[in-house]
Amino acid sequence: MKTPSSSKSPLVRIAPELAPLMPLFFAQCREDAAILADALAREDFPAVCRRAHSIKGAALNFGFEALAAMTFDIETSCEAFDVRAAADCAAQMAKYLEEVDYEPKR
Repeated sequence: MKTPSSSKSPLVRIAPELAPLMPLFFAQCREDAAILADALAREDFPAVCRRAHSIKGAALNFGFEALAAMTFDIETSCEAFDVRAAADCAAQMAKYLEEVDYEPKR
């Protein structure tokens, strides 16, 4: 969990039993996002869709609905072969992953 700051970072409340898994979740999401960006640079739309779908599944399992929505938009953009829209969504997702914070539900 990040240290509280004055900036308004997105905050997700998670099930308490998921808290120990969060470092792994974020590490995997960031790794997947980097692989997705590389595939997007090559315009490998099937690879981008697979990686976005993987992130989406993990995000939904951990309660990160906004992240799941972003990956859905990436998938939709790739299905339309719209590299610019997919890149915009991927950039938004990367920024979200850097800014998002979480805390266990009480």
